[in-house]
Amino acid sequence: MEYKGKQKTKSLKVNEKLQAIIDLYAGQSAFYLFPVLSASPLPVDCTVNEKYRYDKHIESKTSIINKDLKVISAACGINKTISTHVARHSFAYISHKNGVETRLIQNMLGHTTFQMTETYIKSLIVDDELDSAADMIY
Repeated sequence: MEYKGKQKTKSLKVNEKLQAIIDLYAGQSAFYLFPVLSASPLPVDCTVNEKYRYDKHIESKTSIINKDLKVISAACGINKTISTHVARHSFAYISHKNGVETRLIQNMLGHTTFQMTETYIKSLIVDDELDSAADMIY
C-alpha cells in the first residue's frame, strides 16, 4: 500500500491485522483509506486559500479524533493524555525499544532531520525512566 502525505510517497506493508481494518472501511471514501476526511485532495497547483481551507478541514477532523480518544481513554481507565500526536511519539519509542534504527524511524515518520526523530524518542525515554523511578519510590 502507498500513501501520499506532504508530497512524499511512502510504502507500508499490509499484514493480516491491518488488512482486516482496511476491509472494514473499503469503498466508503473515493479518496481516503478512512472516511473521516471528506474534502477531496488538493491539486499540486492549488491556491493558498484552497490550501488553508483544506488544512483547516484536517485540523477539525484531527480535533474530533482526539476528543474521541479522550473519551475512549477515560472509559478504559487510562489517566494519560492520548492523541494522534502522542501515537506518533509512541510509535517512534516502541520502534526504538524493539531495535529499529533511528534513521529508519525517521523515514517512517517523514521527519526531515535526524535530530527531530531523536527528540521524539528521547522525550519518551525520559518519561519511561521517571515512571520507573516513581514505581521504585512508591
